Formats: sequence, C-alpha cells, structure tokens
Amino acid sequence: MTFADGFYNYFRACPLFTKKNPLNFNYHGVQAGQYSIDTPPSGPPIKRYLSGSTIKEKLITLGSLKGYGEDARVQIHNSGFYEGLEEWVTKQNQLKNFPATPEGTVPIKLECLTDGYLMATEENVGWYQIQLKLTYQQ
Repeated sequence: MTFADGFYNYFRACPLFTKKNPLNFNYHGVQAGQYSIDTPPSGPPIKRYLSGSTIKEKLITLGSLKGYGEDARVQIHNSGFYEGLEEWVTKQNQLKNFPATPEGTVPIKLECLTDGYLMATEENVGWYQIQLKLTYQQ
C-alpha cells in the first residue's frame, strides 16, 4: 500500500465521484469533468520524538477541469462540488475514517487547507482545486 493507493481509494469512495466524474492520479486530462489527485512535495517532519518516531504531513491537491464562462450558474455549480467535498472530508475526519496509509504509518487527521477555488482559466474551461493535508505518525 502506498499513499497514492490510499488517496485514490479513499476519494473513490466519496459519493461525489461517479462514472460521470472520472478520477485520475497526477493526470489532468483534456476534457472538462475529469478530476485528478496530485501530491505536491511535502516538507520535513513537523515533530520528532526521542523514540525515533515522527509526525509528518502529506499534501494533496484535488482538482478538476470544468466548464467556465460568463454564465454565473456554471461557476456556482462548480464551486458547489468542492463545498460538498469539503463537507464529506470534514465528516470523514470526525468519524476517524482516513485514507489507508503504508505499513508503519498511522493517520492522525485529514483536513482541507483551502476551499475549492478557481486556479486558472482558458477558453471555456477552468481548473478548480482544493488543497488538503494528511497528518500522520511514522
């Protein structure tokens, strides 16, 4: 089990993702409606214990290429997906339902660092994303 496996399987279980909303890993695709889980670089351990164990963080960006244009309803709909995703992640965190992690690691918390937001635009499409952080012990 890798972090990539755990993140992918975790978000596949979210009811917001359907066959209509394909989920990729580190692949943004070229058609609107595709989603991607990306894992940007994370920093050094945030805490070290005398026992040798550490507290670390793994960053996650979940984004999508969506329709974009002058009609405000389109952007409102796109933002609504990310509001729903943030609610789902918050609920899963309260239930202590975390992504599976590699052997020797224990997840502590998954949290949203940002709301879903419009990151970039091109003609008729926009890249929306939300940033998350998994805190775990190793």
